Amino acid sequence: MAYPFVVGPVVGDEAELPAMFAVRQHFDVLPAVDALAALREEWPRAKAALSALAPGASIAVAVGSRGIADIAVLVRGIVERLREAGCKPFVVPAMGSHGGATAAGQTEVLAHLGVTEAAVGAPVRNTLDVERLWKSAGCLAHLPAAPAVVVDPALRRLPFDAAGNLMSPFTGA
Repeated sequence: MAYPFVVGPVVGDEAELPAMFAVRQHFDVLPAVDALAALREEWPRAKAALSALAPGASIAVAVGSRGIADIAVLVRGIVERLREAGCKPFVVPAMGSHGGATAAGQTEVLAHLGVTEAAVGAPVRNTLDVERLWKSAGCLAHLPAAPAVVVDPALRRLPFDAAGNLMSPFTGA
């Protein structure tokens, strides 16, 4: 079959296209996850690691923009538990180009997801300024988070001291 409107290699005024077929793809819909129940189940492991930190430690809760259901509820639960453990939590965006890769845009993305200071009970600190932590590894740290322990909603953490040095989450050194 010839198509006169196609741009590309043509023979005369028409281009030849290969045969095409309509395809449908069906995705399984996973059951909803109770974010707070999952947090309650996983919290003892995270709390054990927090016991190695100095009282009043600053904790950056890194929040991304990629499809975690009920993320504001989950972040609020994490913030509440961190406060109960004697920590000082704050939120930092953990996204690349979302929000136009600007601090204001990323803060707006978080707000659209329901992650605001009022909703989660912790300030949202955002800047796109970074600091190199290791010359050999090329690792960069988000400056508001650099002097803090970073906790993401999956409860992974990377602790840094006030000088930006990586510390052991268990020894504090």
